[in-house]
Amino acid sequence: MSHSKLPWPSRRALRRQHWRGRIWLAVGISLTGLSLTPVAFAAGRLPQGGTYTAGTGTIVNQGNALLITQPGSTRGVIDWSSFSIGRHNSVTFDNGTGATLNRVTGGSPSAIFGRLSATGSLYVINPQGIVVGPSGVVSTG
Repeated sequence: MSHSKLPWPSRRALRRQHWRGRIWLAVGISLTGLSLTPVAFAAGRLPQGGTYTAGTGTIVNQGNALLITQPGSTRGVIDWSSFSIGRHNSVTFDNGTGATLNRVTGGSPSAIFGRLSATGSLYVINPQGIVVGPSGVVSTG
């Protein structure tokens, strides 16, 4: 049999196989990221990049805890680059009987695996989503 008579796939078939391979690669990468996400969040994360944009207060990191104090201000707004709490971590808002709005501006969903508490009202808005894990606890005034 000569080489000119060997069955060669058409260009269209080769392109189709190439794109199928890329699609499966993208699906595999996505699923791998999803399966590793809870592990990364549970490892010991705390909210990052907090800045008051309305009202006044302080944000203090205390090792595996974050303390947000909002003295004398009934309302506060904080923008965060990320807002996740690892399993053995805690975030406490000492906001009296006031309210604190937390806006997450980064591109990652929030995962609460630790303790989130506030003396007043607390709101967390993340367009990417919020998950409270099995070990997560949320308590507010």
